[in-house]
Amino acid sequence: MDIAIWTALISGSVAVTAGYLGALWGSRNEHRQWRRNERQKAYASFPEDTGIANYGSISDGSVISPEAIARQRAAFHRLQLFAPEDICERAINALESAKTFSRAIRDGVPTDSMEKQYAAKMTELSYAMRVDLHSREKRILKADQKLKK
Repeated sequence: MDIAIWTALISGSVAVTAGYLGALWGSRNEHRQWRRNERQKAYASFPEDTGIANYGSISDGSVISPEAIARQRAAFHRLQLFAPEDICERAINALESAKTFSRAIRDGVPTDSMEKQYAAKMTELSYAMRVDLHSREKRILKADQKLKK
């Protein structure tokens, strides 16, 4: 074979390989962005959907109504799909703190430190969500790989 045929074969092989690798990298990047966007939506909607962002729903006891608990479960399920385990644990802690505070108000129990504890749990949750959104995806992928082993 002459040099023109070899050049065409090599050029074609390189072009096909580069196209494949580019598509693979693009799809991974697109999936990573989709996950981050969904995580951001779940983080933004969780306090509102659960009712723990609304101090009025805590003080009037509507955060512990059956309808509110159903909304909380749905919001928490969405959070579990996209958030790391530490954020899910903080979300549970914030939700339980809000419910405990609400029950104490309803029952007339002194709530001296409960309001501060509720505020601290909400701050911890918000901070952890913000840090997670600004961290690199590799941390989550490494955790997923550990689970597979």
